[in-house]
Amino acid sequence: MKTVSLTIDGREISAPRGEKLLWAALGSGIYIPNLCALRDNPEPAAGCRLCFVEVAGKDEPVTACTEVVAEGMVVNTRGTAALRLARTAFALLMSSCAVDCAHCAKNRRCELQKIARHLGMKLKSKRFRELRRELPIDRSSPVFTYDPNKCVLCGRCVWVCREQLGIGTIGFAYRGFRRVVTTFGGEPIADSSCQGCGDCVSVCPTGALVFKDGKEPEKQKVENGLSAASVTANLKTRFIGQRVLYYPRLTSTMEVAKKEARGGAAEGTVIIAGQQTRGKGRVKRTWLSPPGNISLSIILHPDISHLPSLIMLASLAVARSLRKVTGLEAQIKWPNDVLINSRKVCGILTESDIRGKRVDHSTIGIGINVNFMPSYFPEVSSSATSLANELGRSAPRLDIIRQLLVETEKLYLALRAGESIYEEWRDNLVTLGRKVYVKSGEATLEGTAESVTPDGSLLLRRPDGSLARIVAGDVTLRDRT
Repeated sequence: MKTVSLTIDGREISAPRGEKLLWAALGSGIYIPNLCALRDNPEPAAGCRLCFVEVAGKDEPVTACTEVVAEGMVVNTRGTAALRLARTAFALLMSSCAVDCAHCAKNRRCELQKIARHLGMKLKSKRFRELRRELPIDRSSPVFTYDPNKCVLCGRCVWVCREQLGIGTIGFAYRGFRRVVTTFGGEPIADSSCQGCGDCVSVCPTGALVFKDGKEPEKQKVENGLSAASVTANLKTRFIGQRVLYYPRLTSTMEVAKKEARGGAAEGTVIIAGQQTRGKGRVKRTWLSPPGNISLSIILHPDISHLPSLIMLASLAVARSLRKVTGLEAQIKWPNDVLINSRKVCGILTESDIRGKRVDHSTIGIGINVNFMPSYFPEVSSSATSLANELGRSAPRLDIIRQLLVETEKLYLALRAGESIYEEWRDNLVTLGRKVYVKSGEATLEGTAESVTPDGSLLLRRPDGSLARIVAGDVTLRDRT
């Protein structure tokens, strides 16, 4: 392993090339205050703003958890500017954090006490007005107690539960002073999808999460109910879903499906991910795929004449499945979205490898928002929903996946038998009869979505009375009024 040499507080050390400065320092016994960083997290949020250091040649202090070591780097962890920033951040943090050291299970083991000593501060300063939240303590878990009043919002527990374990029981909700780590819908931990592994407690730097009786539970393998075997067991299909590849965490099911198809994978092979880190949407967009959702791709070998119908097939299969399993009324928005109560619950992507006049393979990618709270993700909270959000409870991912594969095969076999699925797809479109904006290429068109053609094109009646045929584009529905 290649290393670099650097100097921290006058002491020369070596560290692996590419290492973050924080870990290089801590590994050499040089303490730098920190709350939000975890060794296993390659992309720290740098949210606590406590690990500021000064690096020779840089105009401003930098966060040690994000700064990469370099040959000859000279670092000062006790510089005036760095300490001023860290002390301000700590005082602000503690202004809304409950302090009760004498009765806290983490007393003398709390990271806040260690940081205060290092910075030469008291846990409570008079610099900022104290803001008390007085949130209810959750003692429902048989394993641990959660006191949100002692939480510093470092995000360690959220990252471990969501990214490392792939469960996603907890997450951030709300903004500003109201921001809190909570379960879906704020339900008690005992009623949530928590597996009781205690990993969140192990990484908590404060007394917000503590084991009951001070005892850490024996580690058990965390299961989320999804596996290749659970999907294929007694599945009522001929070929779709009879071979399933399941990955707890994956960059993209579409990418894996593409490799499988090129390697000769059987038609109907399904790739499922418990979580996608780089999910794909249309027009090279990123598809948000946190744990608890459905992310899958299906490999097909269709006739070239059926390619325009694949989006119809997939969106109909999703709508049918959601109605049967959850009872929710799902509608389709042209060309590839499935909505519930006017908000997006599913996105669909199709890709095909065409050789001359023959389709080598096609891949249908389907992403369904199942058990996640949109408010945890501000970038989609206004436009997206989830099944759990609509039901007010968690939804059964396994049942939905199995029904989806059954419905997909029914529609695919109908296509191969020469039957039309166009009419059912058209009748499920929420787009028709609505005033819409359509972005197609560089152009944005406005008008009324009048109809769709059997090849899936949208017919748009413009304000001047002319009719435009749109093969591909993004639709924004305008208010009915």
